[in-house]
Amino acid sequence: MLGISKQFGQVLANDCVNLEIERGTIHGLLGENGAGKTTLASILAGLISPDAGTIEINGKDVVLSSPSDAIKNGIGMVHQHFMLVETMSVVQNIALGLKREKWPLLDLSKLSSEIKAFGERIGLPVNPRERVSSLSVGLKQRAEILNALFRGAEILILDEPTAVLTSIEVEHLFSALRLLRAQKKSIVLISHKMSEILAITDEVTVLRRGKTVGSKITKETSGTELTEMMIGGGSLIEGSRTTIPSSKGLIEVDHLHVKDDRGVLKIVDLSFHIGGGEILGIAGVDGNGQRELADCLAGLRKAASGTIKLENLDITNRDASAMHRKGISYIPDDRLEAVVRDMTIAENFIIKDVGRAPYSDGRLLRPGSINRHAGEVVQEYSISALHTRLPAWTLSGGNIQRLLVARELRMHPKFLIACQPTRGLDLSATRFVHQNLRNLADSGSSLLLISSDLDELMELCDRIIVILSGRKTGEYSRREFSLREIGLKMTGAESLLA
Repeated sequence: MLGISKQFGQVLANDCVNLEIERGTIHGLLGENGAGKTTLASILAGLISPDAGTIEINGKDVVLSSPSDAIKNGIGMVHQHFMLVETMSVVQNIALGLKREKWPLLDLSKLSSEIKAFGERIGLPVNPRERVSSLSVGLKQRAEILNALFRGAEILILDEPTAVLTSIEVEHLFSALRLLRAQKKSIVLISHKMSEILAITDEVTVLRRGKTVGSKITKETSGTELTEMMIGGGSLIEGSRTTIPSSKGLIEVDHLHVKDDRGVLKIVDLSFHIGGGEILGIAGVDGNGQRELADCLAGLRKAASGTIKLENLDITNRDASAMHRKGISYIPDDRLEAVVRDMTIAENFIIKDVGRAPYSDGRLLRPGSINRHAGEVVQEYSISALHTRLPAWTLSGGNIQRLLVARELRMHPKFLIACQPTRGLDLSATRFVHQNLRNLADSGSSLLLISSDLDELMELCDRIIVILSGRKTGEYSRREFSLREIGLKMTGAESLLA
């Protein structure tokens, strides 16, 4: 890709960007939120047409004016938010638009056998007959990659592929990528996680503010050098706790049982307390009841039994509005569920306080007050938004995450439930969120931090509870933190602790 430029209104997303990828290599694409990574990848995938620049494949100029053009030229992209049809099976998803013998009357049984054999051969086994909605996040991603490769992709673009994966799923993904590299596939890996870039890539290109900063051979560089290239030598916000948490429980959960939407018990007899100014972490492989626990504490899901108390007041099974009035805020793990994408950025900021002063007089909204508030938040949290009166869908995924964090933290809650609060954020934004979480705890609030990133939990938390199949299997104070032990407890591999 040579001299690629793309402008959206007044925003220059890509400014004369160059990217060169060798056959049979894994090429990392680094940059902060808004650096232009996804725009560049979308141009290569035929989703967006560049305003200037050229693309060459094997030395020949190509024009990629549609995803169909990209596929014909051997390019496939797996998006951060999966594009599969949830109600259909894997084989049905792959069959969509696939023109083969007897098309459109495809033999799904034969195609299913081909896909199964193909997946096993390239190290991405999946059951083609299984409905997508029943797959784990890791298997959905595997199906997306399989979809692209089955259509003949020689260049595979992965946009933040590990953002929603467990550590075990990341290992499986990287094993598959190494196998694809050995088969001479070329992979573009967009990621914010420096450790992963250093572990899996052969070369790295860094973007900053839409421009190419430079490219480095991975084994000849370091995380420090790449970080400086990403942020331009600016300082990152860091800090440590300045207060000692109270041993008195501000929030107390006693013998809690919570069911999922199918009536299956996901949280089983869970008890814990969180003191004022304390950050309690929940460690566990995704799908072990974390979402159900968080929803229950936020008033979005009923408890089957047990009690929840805030400052000795029983708030069990209060609705979300009542929980909010009591001073409880919630950052959910799925950011797209927490915003109304067609409402403005400003409206999304005040959506939980829409009927209150100063945003309303009780009958009518006050647009001036709403927009002033939104402007202050956008500036304070460095959210890249052309205007706060634009719809929320105009924001990138990372900036939507910043919006959510800003909305909840600015409420100064007594109790904050934060699920994957830095998922999809770049390095400086992650540090910024971490500092704000510390500041909130230092002010006396209680925090429950649910994260699949053990490093994040160990950096921020005063205590960590491990849950497996909805049950507490371990509890550790800061002086007892052990990455190995907590990781083994998460997977139930107790015998390896001896």
